[in-house]
Order: sequence, then structure tokens, then C-alpha cells
Amino acid sequence: MVETPSPPVAAGDEVGHVEVKGIAFIDPDERHGRPFELFTLWFTSNLSYLYILFGGLLILFGLSLIQAIAVVLIGNLFYFLVGAIATTGPAFGTSTVNISRVMYGSVGNRIFGAGLTWLLIVCFEAINLSIGALAGFALLADAGIEVTTFAEVLVLLVVAGGTFTLSILGHATIIRATAIFAAIMAVGAVVLFGFVLGHAQYDYQPHSGGASLATVFIGLTLIASGPLTWVNVPADYARYLPRNASRWAILGWTTLGGYLSSSFLAIVGVLAGSAVDMTDPQTSMKAIMPGWFYPVFLVLIVVGTCFNNAAGIYSSGLALQAIGVKARRSRTVLLDCIIGGALTAYALFVSDFLTTLNSFLVLAEVWLAPYAGVFLAYLIIHWTRDRTTPSAEQYGRLTNVEKIVRPGVVAIVVGSVCAFLFANTAYWHGPFSVVLDGADLSPYVGILVGGGVYYLLDRLAGQRKYTPGATPPASARAEPSSDPARVEA
Repeated sequence: MVETPSPPVAAGDEVGHVEVKGIAFIDPDERHGRPFELFTLWFTSNLSYLYILFGGLLILFGLSLIQAIAVVLIGNLFYFLVGAIATTGPAFGTSTVNISRVMYGSVGNRIFGAGLTWLLIVCFEAINLSIGALAGFALLADAGIEVTTFAEVLVLLVVAGGTFTLSILGHATIIRATAIFAAIMAVGAVVLFGFVLGHAQYDYQPHSGGASLATVFIGLTLIASGPLTWVNVPADYARYLPRNASRWAILGWTTLGGYLSSSFLAIVGVLAGSAVDMTDPQTSMKAIMPGWFYPVFLVLIVVGTCFNNAAGIYSSGLALQAIGVKARRSRTVLLDCIIGGALTAYALFVSDFLTTLNSFLVLAEVWLAPYAGVFLAYLIIHWTRDRTTPSAEQYGRLTNVEKIVRPGVVAIVVGSVCAFLFANTAYWHGPFSVVLDGADLSPYVGILVGGGVYYLLDRLAGQRKYTPGATPPASARAEPSSDPARVEA
């Protein structure tokens, strides 16, 4: 039997070694891997406790079981956006927020692409580390160990250490680790699902008699927030794939991986919400599982949080490079680890800063939805009009772009403002949301307006395109000392 040779591994992107490449272009001879690896990456990274919490919140909102499950299945369709954006990875051979330079310009992207991405991921880092640490505290308490401040600090260091190690080692190690743990995490989730099925109240009816349409939209927006938080990073994990990797395979495996795990856990949360109070699922769900499985459940929370966070922190280091920080990827990731770790410690031990972070992240969709809309419009333009997605070589490896690309900047500003007016959170009730009885339509408005404005402006004005060796106009030239795309590692 003739064995199929394994794909080559790029020098500097090896398992167990610190990845060398940052946002620099991945040359053809450095490409490796297959699209299926994106399935295990997104499947494992989204086996997160947050989705159980989201499912439980739908019940607390007053939705029935059928309504809540339908909301989960529909809201997570936003993972299609994540898959679509991932297809640009092999074409451009660089990170998502570096690719968005062609939509916003080298300077505009530092604000609307890389800048806001970095801020968002660091805030998410603090929230996820806090969730993992709290599960670790509960694990100690369940084992009969006194949870002192010293013990809490040790738990936080262990959780952070595991997360930061994966992030600093980089792409190859994250891909391999998620592939190994995918089956283990899936088995644990299925066992949890079995216990929940045994206690779920299938005749459950909300006390209010049923949720209004406005409440259903609030639930859809909550579920959609999961995939939307990934729209600014998916190409980071596809950029090492060969240039001729199937675009449809990349889209399909990425979408399916995120959709299956997040939907499954959210439905677990929905069913659990019919049996116990989901205000604090980490504690209340103990009542619907045998004593031996509760520590396993807590370990799953910790491990899932580590993978979810590692994927994000890895991209935050690339975002810093795209902003213009002149440092190796491993050093920018380390800087983000320090900042995120400090925020987590402050949130856990000093103040209720976590509530403030959560409020900020609820409004993050106001920017993320238009960002996804602009990206999708860009893809539609090139898939339908140009019949191809331009590669980094066609843009002079992303150095020959204008400082400000007006269609993108105008589109994301207009889209964000419109989304803000339709948003409904604990601290902000948009005027159009109030008119609609509290319905939160911000992600849908943001995507449609952001994408629509970009498409129209691009068709009217046309976006300048440069070929290798072409000399850009003086207004578009970037100084070598300030061009983040020139950072090689």
C-alpha cells in the first residue's frame, strides 16, 4: 500500500516550538495543512461554558423550550460569516486584521480593524480567565480544600499559564492541541447532555405564558454575539493553508466546527434551565449530575476556557503588530497576556470590574456587525464581479494601500451608528429599539448597513488596486518605519 505523504510543515511553525511568523506574508513554500484542521480548531475552541450560560439566559428571558432551541439554531448561523472571512487566509497569507487594510487603509485599519480588535480581545481575555478561575475555585471547594486568597492566586496562575503557553507557542501547537482534545471534550459534553436530558422538564412553560417577539430578538442577538466575536480573527488560522486550498472546504469546516459545539452546549443550557435556576449555572447544575461528574464538569469548563482564550489571545498579538507595534509575535502575545492577566486579577480580587467589562462587550456587536458586513461585501464584490479573491501579491503584500480607504471607513462608521441606535442593553436603550418594544436588531442592522454602504461606495468610486512592483501614488505610500505589514516575525 502506498502511503499518502503528510503535508509539509513550515519552518518556524512547528508543534511545541514558538511560531516565528507574525503578520508577515506566508510564502508558498511555507504553506501546509488541510482545511479539515479548521473544524477541530473551531469545534474545540467553542466548547465553552459561555454557551451553556447563553442557553440558560434564554429561559430566564422567558422563552419556551421550543422558542429557545429555535433561537439557538438560528442565531448560531452567524458562524457562516466566520467561515466566509476565513477563506481569505490562504488568498492573502496573513491575519484577518491585516487583510482589512484593503478595506480601511493602512491608517484607518489601525482604528477600525486592528485597534478595536485588540481592545476587544484583551477584554474577552479577562472575562474568560475569570470564568476559568472561578471554576477552579469551585473545584478546590468541591475537593474539600479551603479556598484562601493564596489558593485563588495559584489557581489563576495555573489557568493563565495553560492559556498563555498555547498562545505564545502559536499556530501549529494550537491546531494540534485542539485536534487532540476535540474528541475528549466532545465525550464530556455528550455525557453532560445525557444527565441534563434525564432532568429536563419537557412540559416546561414560562411563567409569563410566552415571550414577545422583542424578547425573541434579544435572545437572537445574545446567541449571535458568540460567532460575531470571532469575525475579526478567522483568517489567522487559515493563512498557512496552501493557496489552492478549497475555498468551500474552508468555509464549510470553519462554519460547521463553531456551529455544532456552540449550538450543542447552548441547547444543554436551555434544557438545564427548565430544571434548575440558571442564574449561576456553575453551581446550580450540580443538582442535575452525579457527584463524581461535577469535578469533571468543572475541569471541562477550565479546559474549554483555556482553548477559547488561547485562540483569541493568539490573534491579539497579531492585532498589535497590525497596529504598528514593532516586536515579534511572541512578544506582542506576552504583552497581551500580562495586560489581560492584570485585568483579571483586578476583576477577581479588587473590584467588580468584570461587570463593567461585560457591559462593554455587549455593545461590541455595534462594531463587530458592521465589520463583518464590510468584509462580506468585499468578498461578494470579488467573488461576483472579479471572480476571484485578490492575493497579497496583488496588493504588493498589503504595503501598497492607501492610508484611508473612504468606502470602508464611511461604511463602518455609518453601520456602527445605525447599529447603536437599534441596540438594547442594560445601560443603553437605542431609540429605534424603544420604538420596537425593546427588540435588539443591532447585529442585523450593522451587517446590512455596513455591508450595503461599502458595496455601493465601492461600486461608485472603485477601490484602487495595485500589482506587484507598481508604484502607488504619493498619498498612498507608507513609510517603512511605520508600516505594520513589514513586520517579519
